[in-house]
Amino acid sequence: MKNIIFLSMIFAIISNNLFAQSISTNAQVYSFEINDVFHYKEDMSSPNSGYLMETIIEIDDKYYSTNHDTVYYVRSVVKRSEGSEWPITYEYYKDTISYTDLDSLVYDGIIDSVYYDSVNYNKHKLCRTASSYYNIYGDSIGKVFDLIYYDASTMTEDVRYLVYYNKSGESWGTMLSISIIDIEPVDYEISVYPIPANDILNISFGNIDSKLENISILSSIGVLLQNMPITNSKNMYSIDISNLNPGIYFIQFKIGDDLINRKFIKN
Repeated sequence: MKNIIFLSMIFAIISNNLFAQSISTNAQVYSFEINDVFHYKEDMSSPNSGYLMETIIEIDDKYYSTNHDTVYYVRSVVKRSEGSEWPITYEYYKDTISYTDLDSLVYDGIIDSVYYDSVNYNKHKLCRTASSYYNIYGDSIGKVFDLIYYDASTMTEDVRYLVYYNKSGESWGTMLSISIIDIEPVDYEISVYPIPANDILNISFGNIDSKLENISILSSIGVLLQNMPITNSKNMYSIDISNLNPGIYFIQFKIGDDLINRKFIKN
């Protein structure tokens, strides 16, 4: 009996080690190359409203930190947004994102399952997180599924997922057809954080070529909730959102003739 228990313990340890070794690292998941293209859809739905965002991202440049633990990607981003009570809007801008701790396991190793989908993503290895707001990560294709927000009491859900990619000639999925004709590049580096936010929402601007005239907070269907005229623009703002109910919102910036929208979630 003792031998059986001992062998069972050894088997469990070996199984756990094999599973841990199979979990992808951040370096494996976020291994993109210049000219890689990714297409995403984001669906937000509730009983009274709906919202769809389509995004096309192309990798323009790539570089590493001096100690090689962080990778930076310069991207061109095109977005098309449409809501049930929201006009169709387009955005085209460039930004730089980074992924750090490249040798660490993705999502700190808190992974529920590691598997290969025989139908989707050309059988890239996938890691699904164990959290209730689960994510799915794919080797060299990034986060392919993200349950951003879910509230059973209001039947509200916000999901973002990969629908197409092209990496060095390897492609999968169905391309989005977002035209960037007549869309002028908007080179504004705007960060909105934390997401989700509790009582304070921070906004930082990397650069403002034109005067920031107004900041507005809108509901998920485009209803104006707060309006803040700006007299002296600066690079950092902190906004009190403690009066907002938990849910999905948009913050809108009027910079010269441009209207720039960013989404955020209130806890």
